[in-house]
Amino acid sequence: MNGYGGNYWSRVTRVRACPICGKGDLCLISADGTAAICPRVREGSLKRCGEAGWLHVLRPCNERRHDQRVIHVVTRPAPRDDLGALASQWQRALKPGQLEKLGDQLGLSVESLRSLNVGWSSAHRAWSFSMKNADGAVVGIRLRLASGRKFCVAGSQNALFIPDGVMEAGGCLLVCEGATDVAAMLDLGFQGIGRPNCSGGTDPIVQIVKRKNPRRIVIVADGDEAGMNGGERLASALLAHS
Repeated sequence: MNGYGGNYWSRVTRVRACPICGKGDLCLISADGTAAICPRVREGSLKRCGEAGWLHVLRPCNERRHDQRVIHVVTRPAPRDDLGALASQWQRALKPGQLEKLGDQLGLSVESLRSLNVGWSSAHRAWSFSMKNADGAVVGIRLRLASGRKFCVAGSQNALFIPDGVMEAGGCLLVCEGATDVAAMLDLGFQGIGRPNCSGGTDPIVQIVKRKNPRRIVIVADGDEAGMNGGERLASALLAHS
């Protein structure tokens, strides 16, 4: 990255929010505090860093904070191969009425939540949502707390939220952001899959579209700058492979 940010990056949190957009998720900040990568804000950035977002330089690399004493290096855990079994375990852990309670909170049906393989992790006290690759294998699990905060199980890969039986009958395919948006589309009678964020999941979406060959694809993006830019890039990728 042209020397900016060093070699180590960590995900922002609600406590240490992104200095660019102020959010506590998705974005990255360098260990030395000289740069941030934000998928939401393009204005003022140095360049695009793939699907991660735009690189923003916070201060020159040779300028160090005088009060800086300790740098915490955060490395990404190795991918796990037991996430499918773990997701199934958490699905079986659901108690009668739990999905109904979640559905009432989110305004979604139990059927749509069940088709997304929602489970319950008592250890985290969180709802679990399976993330799958283009072949339908579970390669990640996203957890949702009662507060609405979301995070992934260690070793997860950001992948797609794919409901059971999607596109079996062909037709129109909606591509949304997130699992609950997919559930809402299912309740409205559409077939949909969900991206992990506004810019992720392009390659597996292209693979699914090639296999399922839907008559029409509708990208349902958030109305902010990051959402619209992510939707446009996905549309370009799909057109390039059509």
